[in-house]
Parts: sequence; C-alpha cells; structure tokens
Amino acid sequence: MAKKEIPEALRLKQERDRQETYDKIETAAGTLRDEGRCITRRNLTLASGVASATFSKKHVKEYLLKRWGIGADEVAASALPSPDQLDEKEFGHILKKVDDLRQRLTSTENKLERESTLRKKAEAKLRDFEEEVKILRGQLDIAMRKVRILSTTKVKGDLLNLVKSDT
Repeated sequence: MAKKEIPEALRLKQERDRQETYDKIETAAGTLRDEGRCITRRNLTLASGVASATFSKKHVKEYLLKRWGIGADEVAASALPSPDQLDEKEFGHILKKVDDLRQRLTSTENKLERESTLRKKAEAKLRDFEEEVKILRGQLDIAMRKVRILSTTKVKGDLLNLVKSDT
C-alpha cells in the first residue's frame, strides 16, 4: 500500500506553525539569556508560552539539540556567562542574590519547623478531645441505660431519688 500524500496546503500550514514555534522558542531563549537565566526546556516553556507537550515532538527536540544543545532538560552551555564576562559589579550582585536566597531558605525552614511543631501540638490536643468525647459518650450511655431501666419499672417516686443520687 502506497503512502498517502499530504496536501500541499496542509504541509505549508504545518511548516508555518513549526516556524512560529521555533520563533517563539528563539525569542524566549534570547530573553532568558539576556536576563542571565538558564536555558532549559522548562524555562523555555514558561517564557515562550509554548505547551510543554510541544517540546516532546520530534522536530522540536531536534531543533533544541541542534540550535541550543539541549537534551531532555539540560542547561544550554551558551546560556551561562563565562567568568571573564562578569565584572565585579555583576559578581557582587550574584553573591548578594545567593546570600539573599540562603537567608530566605533559612527563614522558610524555620517557619516550616515552627508550623510543624504547632501542627503536632494541635494534633495532640485533638487526640485529647477525641478521648474526652469517648469518655463522655460512655458516661452518657450508662446514664441513658439507667434511665431506661428505671422507666421500665413502675417505681416513679424512687426515680427522682436515684437520678439525684447519681449526680
């Protein structure tokens, strides 16, 4: 069976769509490079607006590998500045950003630890309340049984005395 020919109009549309995708990726990669960010498939997806599934298509994978040297989710080497490209001001800015990120990480870890401690205390308190509820339900059940037993007997005058003596 012979392979079916794709109509010329459809083939041209597909080629135009592919070129638009390449252009979006190229623009996003340039933006990422200008911002000093790593060029990865994930960052390209976010910056370009191209669906992540598109990056799994054969022609896009080939384009990324050929143009940027990016495999599955690797960093493009051309996206990272070389040490001689950094002046003291940029280097200082990067060091400050690293320090800020470390401080934020420490602060967030501390918050997480505090919240975890609070959660554990709340869970312990909840278990205590649950235990108290079980005890009170048992006491209520015993009291209701006594009431049923007493109500089945014909001794109504003694009923009030028994209820008063239990409390």
